[in-house]
This record gives sequence, structure tokens and C-alpha cells, in this order.
Amino acid sequence: MVAGLCSLGLAGCSTAQTGGLDAPATSMSPEQTAMAWFRAINSKDAAAARAYFVPKQMWMMGWMKGDAQVSTFSNIRCRTTAQASTNAAVNCTFNESQSSMMGNPDSFWNIAMVRGPEGTWLIDNYGQG
Repeated sequence: MVAGLCSLGLAGCSTAQTGGLDAPATSMSPEQTAMAWFRAINSKDAAAARAYFVPKQMWMMGWMKGDAQVSTFSNIRCRTTAQASTNAAVNCTFNESQSSMMGNPDSFWNIAMVRGPEGTWLIDNYGQG
């Protein structure tokens, strides 16, 4: 599943704010976008987490309904593994908490991103593939 960064103390991180959580912003790198996504997940804010996805892929966040059963992520480390003008790949490693809703915890996700219509990085896919 997937990742969030500005909230974890990344220096130089610049984002727009909505409801106390970072919203996708054109000044965010792919890594910062991934970290901000994890922040939304950890905050149990499903709407904010979905905002980091291209609209046609928001269904991938169907597991997140904002309840306390959702796993949390700590020790998150993200790095861009490929980047072009319109797409990017990010690998994130983390410690995922055990949760009855999610099954066995993962330790990494690969995240595919594309440029959104306003220049933001948006998640198009994620997982262990």
C-alpha cells in the first residue's frame, strides 16, 4: 500500500495546507508527495489520502475508511528511483503496524506517479510489484 513526508520534518518542504494536512502542491517532489500521502494515512484522513491519487485510481484507497483499524506507518524512508517530466517512481520503506483490517504488515511499497493537470505529482499505482 503506500507513503507521506513534509510532516516528518523534511527541510525545505513547501506545500499547500487544507484541513491541517498537506495537499498536493506543484513545489513538492515525488518523495515529498509520497511522504505527505503517508501522513494523511497516519492521520486517518481518507479524503486527504485520496487527494494524492489520479482520479481513476482513487479506488486503490478503498481499504481506508478513516477508522482506527487502519495500519499506521513509521520510520518512513522514500527515494525517487526514476523521474521524467511526466512520470516518476518512488520506493518507500517503513514499519507498518499490525492491524486486523490490513493483514500482514508490509515493509516497502513502490509508488508510480504521474504529473497532474496542475503540475502536481499524483499516485497512479502502488504496491510491492
